Amino acid sequence: MMADQDEISDEFDEFNEISDWFWDIIRRAEHNEEKLREILMGLDRGEVTRFIDEYDSAAVELMEPPYTNYLDALSRNSEDEVDYLARWVVSQGKEYYTQVLEHPRKMPRSRNGRENPFSGVAVDVEYDKR
Repeated sequence: MMADQDEISDEFDEFNEISDWFWDIIRRAEHNEEKLREILMGLDRGEVTRFIDEYDSAAVELMEPPYTNYLDALSRNSEDEVDYLARWVVSQGKEYYTQVLEHPRKMPRSRNGRENPFSGVAVDVEYDKR
């Protein structure tokens, strides 16, 4: 049986590579940039790089159809907006991310009222650890 566009299987290779370790960091940060920075500063550089890689892997899953089909026209036509919204979804945690992954209609249509609290934090920490 083939899933329709709104009921995507959760058996994506990339999603399966996103560890509980990663999602625990997202949860502990509580949508707070400074808390995330503190958590990441307590890790070694390799672990921060791993966090970045997992964040990127989770976000990239949402940067193509069918997820982008539900964005408003302005967001859909801007790579920056698509990237922002995908990363915002990841920053909301595993439960929300999984809901969007399985039901693309739950993808936010635009960034209106949504701030990405984690934008650039991990990259900054990784740079500081050089």
